Amino acid sequence: GERASLAKALAFLKETETVLKIEDVLPFFPDFVLIDDFKEAICSSLEEYNRQIEDLKKEMETSSLSADNIRKDIARLSERHAVVEGNAPCSACGRLVLAPPLRATGSVAQLGSPLYLFPCSHAFHSSCLISDLKHKVSATQRAQIDTLQRQIADAAAALQRGKGTSKSGAEMGEDASSHPTESSLDVLRQQLDNVVGAECPLCGDIMIRSITEPFIHPEEVELAKSWAIST
Repeated sequence: GERASLAKALAFLKETETVLKIEDVLPFFPDFVLIDDFKEAICSSLEEYNRQIEDLKKEMETSSLSADNIRKDIARLSERHAVVEGNAPCSACGRLVLAPPLRATGSVAQLGSPLYLFPCSHAFHSSCLISDLKHKVSATQRAQIDTLQRQIADAAAALQRGKGTSKSGAEMGEDASSHPTESSLDVLRQQLDNVVGAECPLCGDIMIRSITEPFIHPEEVELAKSWAIST
């Protein structure tokens, strides 16, 4: 009768233990059933859940340890530094990287040019790196770089103008929040750094991808023709 049906149900449960669990079939049992009939199945299920909980605890401990290691690595990276020798060349233009690039003029030429130094030890003037990258990145990334450069130039110019007119603007009741701030300018520069300084253009993935690029770019065709030897 009822006990035989339970026995068949438990036998079927054992055959399909990878698919069905005791909790899947419990709702189909009568409200009043001796636990002895499926005590073994319940204990087995509880043991399985206990093993899963222990496995999850170990995974959580491993994840927590990994997170701690990542935080330590980030802290070490923030303190990492590199030394640029005085005779180190810009890997793009060949001039001393601590000297201004050929195109630098005015105050930039006097104070030197911002530079990028990669872990591989390749160093670039900021303007040289950006110019080089524009030939190697996609049109979307090139447009992103142009946009960020324009926004930085506009924000820097507006910030410079604002320093001279902030007092008169305050007297006239102008809203200071509408003007760019040093922090907003730093955010734009950081965004540009993230794009431009993501990898070294000489030994990163971008160089590997460039093997499919032609030696002469479309905008250099006329220049290449000027080197033709007439016979």
